[in-house]
Amino acid sequence: MFHPGSRRKESYFMDFRQSVLKFLCMPIIFVFTLSFSFAQTDVFQKQVSLDRQSSSIYSLLNQISGQTGYFFVYNTEVLDSDRRIRIRAGNRTLSSWLEEIVSDPSLDFHTIENHILIFRPEEIPGSGNGNIMPDLTENNEFIIRGRVLDESSRNPLPFATVAIYGKSLGITTNSDGLFTMKLTDELVEDYLSVSYIGYKSHKIPVKLFIQDKLDVLMEVDHIAIEEVMIHYYDPLTIIESARNRINKNFSNKPVYMLNFYREGVMRSNRFINYSEALFQVYKSPHTRIFERDQVKLLQSRNISNTDRTDTLVLKIRAGIRSSLDLDFIKNIPDFLNEEYMHEYDFTYDGIVAIDGKLSYAVAFEQKKNITEPFYTGVIYIDLESFAFLGADFEVHPKFIDKAIDQFVRGRNRDFRASVDRAAYSVRYRYYDGVYYLNHVRADLNLRYRKRFSIFSNNFSVFVEMATTHIDTDNAQRFERRDAMRTDRVFFDENHSYDPEFWSDYSFIAPEKHITNAIALIEAKIESYVEDR
Repeated sequence: MFHPGSRRKESYFMDFRQSVLKFLCMPIIFVFTLSFSFAQTDVFQKQVSLDRQSSSIYSLLNQISGQTGYFFVYNTEVLDSDRRIRIRAGNRTLSSWLEEIVSDPSLDFHTIENHILIFRPEEIPGSGNGNIMPDLTENNEFIIRGRVLDESSRNPLPFATVAIYGKSLGITTNSDGLFTMKLTDELVEDYLSVSYIGYKSHKIPVKLFIQDKLDVLMEVDHIAIEEVMIHYYDPLTIIESARNRINKNFSNKPVYMLNFYREGVMRSNRFINYSEALFQVYKSPHTRIFERDQVKLLQSRNISNTDRTDTLVLKIRAGIRSSLDLDFIKNIPDFLNEEYMHEYDFTYDGIVAIDGKLSYAVAFEQKKNITEPFYTGVIYIDLESFAFLGADFEVHPKFIDKAIDQFVRGRNRDFRASVDRAAYSVRYRYYDGVYYLNHVRADLNLRYRKRFSIFSNNFSVFVEMATTHIDTDNAQRFERRDAMRTDRVFFDENHSYDPEFWSDYSFIAPEKHITNAIALIEAKIESYVEDR
């Protein structure tokens, strides 16, 4: 898939022949705009004007917030804020609007400062008398929980800072944007400060989180255009600036990584085979382009769902190597290689938030006169440091049929194959002053049909790998006997299943974000870190 600058164009796909492609992992979206309860106060008698419209509850509550200055908080398991309703234009009291919009007599409202909590009374301790009080332990402690999300995409924001305002007490969110804090009773009247680079900070009363998990939706902090302007936003200038800072932004030393890996093949929405594993990876620096990364297998398991009626079985070859090779800082792709960049058109595509960082989005596509299967996609470059934050790209859909031999090997002569999509996603993570490979995913959608048949089978193939821990101390290459082959069919390897490690954890379907899988075995992963 990627190639050094000295390679010929015919070999564009040779490195990732059996790799698999990316359907852009869609983060889980179940949202609950801020939530909670309030006693009847004068705010509910305020007059609010709304136009005739068909909108989501979320949108209508936001419009009310804009007029009243009060912000709504709730749990989406209690209130479905994505549900769309129709309203007529009118100028009515807030109480009247809420009765129509929420349309659930079992829900009540409670005000805490400038927040309005929507809740089911029996679920909130002490709410019946107009107060919300925590359940305290014997040590006068209580627990608050929440999740920090991007407001527009609902993607979780990992490593967001959650702290008690004005005090040196705080934590960061995990990879799913979740946080849990144990507080003492004297902090019940304090405020929770939630912040994330590139987003507006939130200051929320602690009481709102008592006995209920809330989502804190973070809004991108748009900055003045003159603060981010770089010579007309020329896309090639942005890319060149990022290329020139690779040595500054990315580590030139080897590291150990702990990586969660999964791969699978589905036919007509049914798994044929599926594998998961925990690896220790020796990651060689980007400056050593001829030194391959190494993988030591720590844990793995396979699931097979084939039977004798299956006449066609697909397996992933070299999925692990392909995942590592997607590191485009070390394995320069043609769309970032000076020798081939002239065969692409680059356009500035605006400023977007990637994992909480504002970044330039530079779109690229092969020139109109190029008819070979090149790439099309978007590169993300940090606004301040000009570090590559990642890229989403795919083989150009118009010419992907010419790349079938690079993706499918060992074809059965009785079947005809065609590729519908080959797509990839790569993200980098800031750690200890520099960036490292954090997440890759590749997805391949293809069709097989028997000769002379008009019907075909649809297959989806994917590989995905996420970094859970990074160790920068004295990383050495593994002994040959400890390193596994990364160019083989991982599913066919002889793996020993450890029921204690996997316990009751069921695999997460590929369309769900990999961080959900990691969270379920996080304690086991931590034990590996502590033992090293």
